[in-house]
Amino acid sequence: MACSAICFRETVSVLQSPNCCYIPKICSSPNLESSTGGFRNWMIPADSNTNKLKTACFKLFMTVCSMEGKSSDTTVGSLDLPQSDRRFSGQVLGPPPPDSDWWDRKLFSGPVVVRDSCTLDKTQSFRYRHLSGGAMMDPSPDSEAFDAVHLGVSDVLFDADGGDWHMYYFGGSFDELPIPGGPTDKKFRGVRLQPGLAMSKDGLSFEDRKGPILELGDADSWDKNGVSWPRVIPPKGGEDRKWFMTYHTREKEGPTGFGCYTPGIATSTDGENWVKGGKVLSLGAPGSWDEGGASVCHVLKIGDQFLMFYEGSDFKFQYAIGLAVSDDGIIWERDQNCGPEPGGPILRAQTGEDFWDNVLVGTPYVLAMEDGSFRMYYLGVGKFEGDKTSQRGIGLAISDGENYRSWRRFNE
Repeated sequence: MACSAICFRETVSVLQSPNCCYIPKICSSPNLESSTGGFRNWMIPADSNTNKLKTACFKLFMTVCSMEGKSSDTTVGSLDLPQSDRRFSGQVLGPPPPDSDWWDRKLFSGPVVVRDSCTLDKTQSFRYRHLSGGAMMDPSPDSEAFDAVHLGVSDVLFDADGGDWHMYYFGGSFDELPIPGGPTDKKFRGVRLQPGLAMSKDGLSFEDRKGPILELGDADSWDKNGVSWPRVIPPKGGEDRKWFMTYHTREKEGPTGFGCYTPGIATSTDGENWVKGGKVLSLGAPGSWDEGGASVCHVLKIGDQFLMFYEGSDFKFQYAIGLAVSDDGIIWERDQNCGPEPGGPILRAQTGEDFWDNVLVGTPYVLAMEDGSFRMYYLGVGKFEGDKTSQRGIGLAISDGENYRSWRRFNE
């Protein structure tokens, strides 16, 4: 049986089955390790003056789907970052070799990147290997649980005061339901997603889990079909101790009959008990790049303003990444000052048969850097000429300094 799971790279990752045909779980995922037995991560731009990686160490979490349902602790391969090949501009993590026996070779998705504290000499060589031990967190053994079928990671925080890792994730249950907007006579397990919270002391073993931490909407609510991809913004101190959570659901609206995605907001005072605040973005204007709605979001608070980087699509399922803004984190509007036309997008799939992400880009995760710039990690899907199937990778886009409306792919 193949499986989808939440994994750890020292960097941490999780893979999600988009068709609910595989059983997602949280797993140990491939990791980068220096040839001298040091840290494990992938390479990113170095400071040419000091010969050091400016922010070289991160933890990467993502959702993974394996072929055999287990991981290997023996397979080691080279991590190929073809930085001189413009076909791969932006790609920082590619798919495993097609003839490999790597457990996560089916697919991977949804990068979540957490800052870590280390500095690496850029001359060190790195290897890409599997961590031993397999899954970080399996689906619940309780067949009645909301996360008994599959899991996907959506956000990870480190609580410096308590010394705990907090993983916000989503899970699917054994309830058999039709896909919203799909045929009503065909039912699937794991369709209705709900969010959970798992805790860990070491960032590897997430045994303490709670959930669902946010319930489905009632029969007449816009979010009755699911509450998925929870991502949170913790308070930064001061008197206002409000937490924010974004999530999205799938509705039956839209001219194609296949449904659409819409995001919502919830607030909390402790990060565990949440109150819904309603839908925050409607469908884009007819004919716009995001007329089919917005799904996976990542929100940052910069100064007094909230920024929402979101995955959007039209009704032809052409995905791109856009930007919305808010003064209070509750009321949002699409940013009209970004992209090639008012309203975005800020990052599209590349055009042409010779690019690794020429089909779609999505699931943005954005880090604010010390120099005021931003880094956006994203899922890219592409298909080279002659390929029979599409390939996935993790990409990196870099802002134009402090301008979060203007982006270029790493190494472009």
